[in-house]
Amino acid sequence: MKLKMYLAGTVLILATAMTASGADVTGEWIAERTVGPPQQTVFNFTVNGGTLTGTINAGGTGDTEISDGKIEGDDISFALVRTTVDAAKEISRNWYRGKISGDEIIFTELQLPPGTTISVTVGDNTKAVALGSIRGYTLVAKRAHFQQENKQEKQEMSVAKEKIPVTRQQTIAGYEQHQRILPFDGQDRIYYVYVPDNVAAPTPLILLLHGAGNNGMSMINAWKNLADEKKVILVAPNSLHPQWIGSADGPEFLRSVVEAVKAAHPVDGRGVYMFGHSAGAVVALYVAVLDSPSS
Repeated sequence: MKLKMYLAGTVLILATAMTASGADVTGEWIAERTVGPPQQTVFNFTVNGGTLTGTINAGGTGDTEISDGKIEGDDISFALVRTTVDAAKEISRNWYRGKISGDEIIFTELQLPPGTTISVTVGDNTKAVALGSIRGYTLVAKRAHFQQENKQEKQEMSVAKEKIPVTRQQTIAGYEQHQRILPFDGQDRIYYVYVPDNVAAPTPLILLLHGAGNNGMSMINAWKNLADEKKVILVAPNSLHPQWIGSADGPEFLRSVVEAVKAAHPVDGRGVYMFGHSAGAVVALYVAVLDSPSS
């Protein structure tokens, strides 16, 4: 009787400990995005008690460390931090929250943590405005070994992708003809150029900066019809990481991209413009401030 009670107590203690620390998601997880351009996101997690650390690689753009990772039961959460171009100040955090179910995690990306407020000042009056939560797209991640059950399908996809020197893939036919490589700061950086037929020299140039987790070709696709109509040249670089972070994506890199296009095409040096989408818009604003001549 004592032995049975002892065993039952041991099982209860173990079960309680497992519940307190949460599920063990240590290892590699892979998700395929179904909204927008196809993109694979790879998560590498390490769990220590209820603390979650690791990296996220969205679309082959390089590993970015996660912050504030937690595991509580079958709940998982962490943040990706976006900073200013010079990495001196945090701009925002993208929160990932998910539910763990065996070899599957269903993530929902939140652009802002719940209950976020900002202070708005009009004249002498300051008021706190609640922004709430802005929901992004949902990702379903599966353990890497679970993904191998579809090995044949993956191999067929890999054969198609081997022809492309970057891992952020596009579904647009013939996009390879727009891709260029620029050696910058010890790395081969990818950018895309679109030149309409029968452009007259000199021609305006628009520098396009994509949103977080996306790529330059997505911007080319969105703007090419307008470029054909207005006869302007487009250039759209890839950020080094899923988000535009640090000096690697700063004014010097963007200026180098523009100079590379000017060297190959009849660009009007006084007609260079910049447009950013989402996170790219933030970078465009900071670059405009950092790179503008002082008055």
